[in-house]
Amino acid sequence: MTLRSRAARFTVHGALGLCAEVVFTAAHDSLRPRRVTLRGRTSLWMFPVYGLAQPLFEPVHETM
Repeated sequence: MTLRSRAARFTVHGALGLCAEVVFTAAHDSLRPRRVTLRGRTSLWMFPVYGLAQPLFEPVHETM
């Protein structure tokens, strides 16, 4: 495994984690009363957290 592929997978997992968090928070806010807008929230500090969780996600992906 090369460093380039590790960095690419880190970036992809980080970006997908941020996107999933934005979708989840927007869906959660849509269930609240008096909320008309779909406003998703996230923090850029979560990018490395999702990227570093990549070794946990890959074995699950391989078994699927």
